[in-house]
Amino acid sequence: MELVEPKSRPGTWIFGYGSLIWRPDFEYDRKETALLRGYGRYFWQGSWSSRGTKEQPGRVATITEEEDAEVWGVAFRVSRKAMEKTKTRLAKRETGYDLMRCDVSTLSGEVICAEVYIARQRNEQYMGPTRTLQHTANDILQARGKSGSCVDYLIGLVTALRHHVPANRNPCDGHLVQLEGAVRWRLDTLALHSDRLLTTSQVDVQKGKQELGVEAED
Repeated sequence: MELVEPKSRPGTWIFGYGSLIWRPDFEYDRKETALLRGYGRYFWQGSWSSRGTKEQPGRVATITEEEDAEVWGVAFRVSRKAMEKTKTRLAKRETGYDLMRCDVSTLSGEVICAEVYIARQRNEQYMGPTRTLQHTANDILQARGKSGSCVDYLIGLVTALRHHVPANRNPCDGHLVQLEGAVRWRLDTLALHSDRLLTTSQVDVQKGKQELGVEAED
């Protein structure tokens, strides 16, 4: 498929796969739901400020190379005029993340070369995988930072993806679905439900229970 760079109003594309999807907080002139292939999304980056503290780090999304994996997100086109201000702002926001360029595909099939922020193992806030999904869910349940709780971050991401991506295109990857189910089930058992949490499908809850080693209900 031919790589397309917009001819009118040239600018730089930025692909967001975490909180940038629903809270970009920068000026853009166009946005497109887009798919990044060859990468998986995982809650392996630590957050010492926005979604946690140094003593109780939060977990936020990063991506890692993974054959046959796909990550849905949103691509934003930033004009040349606004780019310097945007990069300065994102450099502060995306602490610990490196910038790389990748091709992403829009829902219409257009292929865009976009800048993507990725957290790698060498940054000091990187947490990596846990032994079980239960440990990841526990980290998320306990963490809160300046921008709110880690639970809000997870639910915000899931909700935004389901809003932007058609259901028949599998908006949420497997890790995200299982993690959401695990966290929601934990919230239910701990009686910490909030009115802000949307109804979870029984399928997601059962997946969460299975990952936590809890016997699924009939």
